[in-house]
Amino acid sequence: MTEEQDERPAGVPFLRHLLGGRLRRIRERHKLSREQLGDALGLSAAIVRRLETGRNIIKVHDVNSWVAEFNLDQATADSLRAMARESKEHGWWSALDVHPSFGALVEAERLSRLIKNWEPNIIPGLLQTAAYTEAVIASARFRWKEDTPLPLDIALERAELRKQVLFGENPPKAWCILGEAALRMLIGDAALMRAQVEHLIEVCALDNITLQVLTDSSGYHVGTTGPFAVYQFSDLPGDGVAYVEQDLTFKDQPAKLARHSRQFELLMSQALDPQASRSYLQETLTKGASWGQPRG
Repeated sequence: MTEEQDERPAGVPFLRHLLGGRLRRIRERHKLSREQLGDALGLSAAIVRRLETGRNIIKVHDVNSWVAEFNLDQATADSLRAMARESKEHGWWSALDVHPSFGALVEAERLSRLIKNWEPNIIPGLLQTAAYTEAVIASARFRWKEDTPLPLDIALERAELRKQVLFGENPPKAWCILGEAALRMLIGDAALMRAQVEHLIEVCALDNITLQVLTDSSGYHVGTTGPFAVYQFSDLPGDGVAYVEQDLTFKDQPAKLARHSRQFELLMSQALDPQASRSYLQETLTKGASWGQPRG
């Protein structure tokens, strides 16, 4: 790309921003300035800056320049190329009237090698049954009284399409931690909750899904600030993004990503291990009659 090929942004701005940040961090890890990298690639420092900030379209051949210059491993190179291709297109969610954060969430999930998700109060969205999701959406639409809510069938359709990322070909790995409250809160009725717990037991047997339960008896923990997720795109340090559900924001700054990653590690250490968590889910099924009622 030359100085004259200064293209106007198109495609998916969220992905351009993420990809540009990944390219910038790779350069910074190798301690090169934009001017030095530009000289090596035959680009001006201004073009390097526009690529790294997502202001220009980032093409696969731009990614290949980074791959060759920094001798990146195959997995990282493939991940960067996939993001470059995706950043120029619009996915299935673009045809639906959805919040921009939802589209960004789907993109992050689709491009991740590892998804780490903490949910203190409800079942993680990717692991919900259709009936559980429908009950949550219907309740939220009523309680929050959105000005222009999506029709329930469309909202449910987009949620179901999103879940396919974990169950298709070459799915990412997912490590989910849910709070005990998510299993005690009555969503729908007892039969719906029983089916949901049975679904959790089934999916945590899959090779790409790990599930832990953080019980109330574990005491105070760093997850009291609310739900969040960390999406890792490769094995390179800092190559990912954190999503904070309370304010619907993505954070790819290295310090913030490291803080959320550390939070997740601490939650892992306090939660029941995967085998004990599976046993806890089995035990929950035997106490199904207590859903919606205080436990004695």
